[in-house]
Amino acid sequence: MAGAYISYSELFDRKPSWDDAIALIKSLPMLTATATLLRMNLALRYVLQEHNKPNFGRLQQMMIGDFADDETFRRLKERFAYVSTDQRPIFIPLSVLNILRLVLKHAREAEPLATEDIPAVRHSLGTACLMMNDLLLSAGEERQIREGIKDDRRLALLVQSLAPFELANPPAAHHLFFRYGVMFRTLLNDPVVRVRIANLCRGLDFQAEFTRLTGIALEHWLHIVFAIYTHYLQGGNIFQPHLEFSFIDPTVFTGQSHLSPLELDAVLKTVSGTLTELRGQIAQEATTDARFDFVPFRAKPLVPIATNRLACIDLAFVLEKLHTGVHWVMHDAYSNRGPERDDLFRAWGILFEEYVHWLLSGMESTLPITYFRPHWEEGGESFDGMLLHGDVLVPLEYKGGFLARGARYSGNIDEFVKDVNEKFGAGCHQLAWKLNALFAQQESQRKKITNAPPLSHVRAVVPVLVLQDHILRVPFLNWYLNRRFQIELASFSLRPGVLVRPLSVVNIFELETMVDSSEASGFDFVYALHHRCVRDEEMISEVQDVMMQFPTYGRQQSARWMRVYEEIKSSMFGYLFHVPGNQGSGTV
Repeated sequence: MAGAYISYSELFDRKPSWDDAIALIKSLPMLTATATLLRMNLALRYVLQEHNKPNFGRLQQMMIGDFADDETFRRLKERFAYVSTDQRPIFIPLSVLNILRLVLKHAREAEPLATEDIPAVRHSLGTACLMMNDLLLSAGEERQIREGIKDDRRLALLVQSLAPFELANPPAAHHLFFRYGVMFRTLLNDPVVRVRIANLCRGLDFQAEFTRLTGIALEHWLHIVFAIYTHYLQGGNIFQPHLEFSFIDPTVFTGQSHLSPLELDAVLKTVSGTLTELRGQIAQEATTDARFDFVPFRAKPLVPIATNRLACIDLAFVLEKLHTGVHWVMHDAYSNRGPERDDLFRAWGILFEEYVHWLLSGMESTLPITYFRPHWEEGGESFDGMLLHGDVLVPLEYKGGFLARGARYSGNIDEFVKDVNEKFGAGCHQLAWKLNALFAQQESQRKKITNAPPLSHVRAVVPVLVLQDHILRVPFLNWYLNRRFQIELASFSLRPGVLVRPLSVVNIFELETMVDSSEASGFDFVYALHHRCVRDEEMISEVQDVMMQFPTYGRQQSARWMRVYEEIKSSMFGYLFHVPGNQGSGTV
């Protein structure tokens, strides 16, 4: 939502250094500064998840009034009097979290949490945020995206955008609510899926293993995490303030519900830590870029700022627990890398693949789009999935893996390229190889698919790579992977009459919206994908931006989507409040 943020150098005509920011922070009491920053970020997340530009602008104006000292305010009026605050903000989560890290490392420890407002603390934090806006882009990084050949600049911009884009564009709550209902309730209770995971992952029972590692059933854990998220969400609304929701008191949080302290404690152990632990993790040397690596905050997004006062570091990090958090809670519960973690990664990939199958095979659309899970006639899986719409074939490969931490947050182009090629370049190779097997120029080299109609009428092929990792919605990733796909495809010769379009990289967020829109309002997502790659052969455009140009995309929710919502709500309220007949399926 936010445009280019206003920086310290634009107001004070000099670029600040890290030493300048640290000098400001050293004078502040740690607990009071931490609590202030967490309230700031909670308010920012509230308006950002609303996607409400006027409210975002209003919040910026309120924060300028609270956090700008007299000199800063005077300069803002002189230089930006006619600039909209929703287009040129000062306060963004990326800067606030960076200042929080500096506060935890450098601020004074001795003072208790202040009970009264301290304007000097607010003004110093406001100035520090302005400084951080300058420090988010170094001179070297700016040269990378301004100088050199076009492709090198694009790749540099891709890598520099990874972490900021992930933080600024968290998954939407209604998507994660839907996804956890299907993945963790429907599919993990499907005997076919459970057997497949067990057969390929040394007998792993995903739900039982989660309970063993955490002490609480997976479904119950998810329900409580969602309750925690909605609690803080109320605390973030500063237009109708309810300060009692800006923290959690574990002794009273269960309230009128039927949650036990034992259940709540089992969840809090997985999502909260101590300030001492957090500061220790921040102080450790890392090979990643500290400006963008918030793994310590993501892993345990709740932190105590006083006795029985748990504050939220970032609401988006709580929300993430409803999907990928399940994987990482189990991953972190294993003491070190070994066969258990390997099984978990494999099971996670299987679960994602089964989710995409569920999404596409169960489409309740009036469009003549048919989905197949194709197999070669001689045995073995062909593409992960395949859509047929008239004479357009959409072969799909699904990749549920995650970029490694170094590739995500180091800013190192070589490290990113190595990891993305290893984990997702394989999908480019698989698509190209299987297309050749299906449409090879020499008929004798072609393979046949058993559970699909003849494909001799196919004239256009729109290959799609479906990814799960949310950070991979970053701009220019499709451009990069399409280049890899074109290199793979160039080594094959296909029969005349079949035109293979550029590769479309589609994140699960966009795929969910496409399918939902197809069911709700007849959105022809096969046509839309084809339309995009015909008009943008380099695949520089963003899938979401192109889809939004169609009036039937993302405007309504389908009956299937709403059924999943209602089933989850029924299970959740049955569990939290013991509504008769609506009990959840898990046990503590």
